[in-house]
Amino acid sequence: LGIFDTQSPSDVLRHPIGRTMVEQSVTKIFLANPEAVREEYVEGFGLSEAEYDIVRSLGAQGGRRFLVKQGHAGAICEFDLSGLDDFVIVLSATTDNVALLDDLRDRYGNEPFQWLPVLLREVQDRRSRTSRSAA
Repeated sequence: LGIFDTQSPSDVLRHPIGRTMVEQSVTKIFLANPEAVREEYVEGFGLSEAEYDIVRSLGAQGGRRFLVKQGHAGAICEFDLSGLDDFVIVLSATTDNVALLDDLRDRYGNEPFQWLPVLLREVQDRRSRTSRSAA
């Protein structure tokens, strides 16, 4: 099992074993990319013209939509994160959150039950301060 990701499809396709990796990957997940280059997506990754158009337009309606492709089958999926704000805080690797988490782990230890409540509270406090100063 291998999981590979890239923000630059052209890097994969130019790599000496890139085409082999693409061919051997059974499941491919494509996020919204209005700047997608047809040659890379259609010829390089094997998307149909319709799938290529989907990738280019996925972000137009907002949300977290993506195209999952296995062989000749494809499906548009949506990853609904509403109600999961606390999890998103932990999973989002913003520079501010990473620095805060590093500091909290230094102070409270590596066990999530020790640092997680403090992280959530401090991020919420920061958001409140930011929204008050913007108003």
